[in-house]
Order: sequence, then C-alpha cells, then structure tokens
Amino acid sequence: MTTRRHIVFSIASSSTSFIHRQHYIRLWYNPTTTRAFAFLDREAVDPTGNNTRSIMDPTLPRVIISKDTSSFPYTFKGGLKSAIRVARVVKEVVELNEPDVDWFVFGDDDTVFFVENLVTVLSKYDHNGWFYVGSNSESYDQNVKNSFEMGFGGGGFAISYSLAKVLARVLDSCLVRYAHLYGSDARIFSCLAELGVGLSHEPGFHQVDMRGDLSGMLSAHPLSPLVSLHHLDAVNPIFPNMSKTQALEHLFNGVNVDPARVLQQTVCYDPVHSLTVSVAWGYSVQVFEGNEFLPDLLIPQRTFMPWRRGGNAEFTRFYV
Repeated sequence: MTTRRHIVFSIASSSTSFIHRQHYIRLWYNPTTTRAFAFLDREAVDPTGNNTRSIMDPTLPRVIISKDTSSFPYTFKGGLKSAIRVARVVKEVVELNEPDVDWFVFGDDDTVFFVENLVTVLSKYDHNGWFYVGSNSESYDQNVKNSFEMGFGGGGFAISYSLAKVLARVLDSCLVRYAHLYGSDARIFSCLAELGVGLSHEPGFHQVDMRGDLSGMLSAHPLSPLVSLHHLDAVNPIFPNMSKTQALEHLFNGVNVDPARVLQQTVCYDPVHSLTVSVAWGYSVQVFEGNEFLPDLLIPQRTFMPWRRGGNAEFTRFYV
C-alpha cells in the first residue's frame, strides 16, 4: 500500500527562484514524513549571503545541483534551454537509488501539493505497472498546442517506479530527438509516448493556466481529491483581506483537518426560503436566490482571466 514515505518528490527550481518560493514548499513538505529533493541549476544565495547548501534548512528538501546539460540541443526559438535540465531531473532522481519508492512525483517550486490526497489518488494504481498520472491545462489553447494527453509539469505529474526506471535509461537519447519542443513536460510526454504509455487523467492536478481571481474555479472543483495548485504568484490571494501566503495557510487549516473533503462541492436547497446554497468545503459558501439548476452550479464562474496576457476571458476557451 502506497504511503507518504513511498513517494519521492522532485522539485524543479533555480538559483533565482528557490529563495523566493520556499514558502510554497513549506506549506506541504514535512521533513519527517515526506521525501523530496529540490533540483537547482547552481547554488542559490539567500539575503544573508549563505548559499543553499550551507543553510541546510530542515524545513526544506535537500538541494541537488543538476548536472550540466549544455551539450544537449535545443532549437525552440525564444524558448528556455533550462527545459532540458528540468526534464533530466527524472533521470537524476531515479539514479539517487532511494529505497522503498513506489512513485516519483515532479513539480515546480511554486507547485503546492496536497500530499494526503495525492497518496489517495496514486493508491488507485499499481506502482509495479507503467503509469503516468497527471492532468491537462485549464486552457484549451494550451492543450491544443501541447496535446490533451500531456501531464502539465507545473500542476505536477507522477510516474510509477517501474516506468521511471525504464524512462531514465532512455531519456538522454530521447531528449536529443526532441530538441524542437518548448518545455520539459512536453519532452517527458514525448519520451513516454515512445514507450507506449499514455496519461492517466486525474482532475485534481491543477496547472492553473489562468490569472486573477480563482474563486470561480475553486468553488466548483470536480468531485475528485484536490492534489495540486500552481502559478500562485500570478493569481489573487484565494481568500480576501489576506496576503497570498496567509490565504494559503488559511486553506491548509482545513486541509490539515480533513484533506479529502477540501474544495468538494455540496449543493443544498432551502424550499422554505427559496434559496440554493453551494458549499466548497474549507473554502466558500455561496447563496443564490431561487432554485438554481445543479448542472449550472457545477460550471466554474468566469472570475479568472486567461494565462496569456491581453486575452479576453469571454472569448478564451477554458478546459475546466
């Protein structure tokens, strides 16, 4: 049976972002129950002048400096060659030879995981088989560009131990073939496709390719465990009158009590007062006059804006 200790998290970060995004990692990382590694391009220096290796902060994952990837080709015009380094995290974490691993989970330094829910989701699958678990982007246009079968890296994705071992052996040669792709997640998707493995879709992984007010999406979350949230630097605080960090800590007050129910939507009808009440557990309560049709309440309200700046939410297709 998969538990927290059977999962190894690999966090893609950099020397410039790691210091500023540590608060996201601390929300979900527990050094006594969670195994995780942060992969950086080089040692980061915090405001006190200490580098990441000398800090050895027990509230953060162990920092690993990624291997040199300068010899790999990258031909996507205007893209970031760091995508190759991030993709190779899959190989580098497997080669650490950690014991008793069922799953490798990959995310960014601004990915917030809900670990108990992740355990629940991954327990549905046999880690001895070949499984690639994640979800699409909320943006239809992003999915068209990158395939509806790709697990987006910011939302996080999981690869079973047996599959990760095979992927690690062939990854370097595969990365050479896909020099024309933009991101690391597209490379991993392509290499897994060559192995004949498709994505197992789990709607609780959230890339959050949107900006602004997420309340519409969070108040109508699918009836599936909340596994991750991403791009939180680009959205408003999820609770009013709080900073972004305070709002996430407030959400985790509910998560720590009953993680399985967080954001799960319940709709109730009050026939006496002719009211409809929609509750997203641990997050919001909405009261509507009259009897609203249930399917209408399951559709996220367009409170958010497209990820691509200058886009119009009214004319942008969302996949939520």
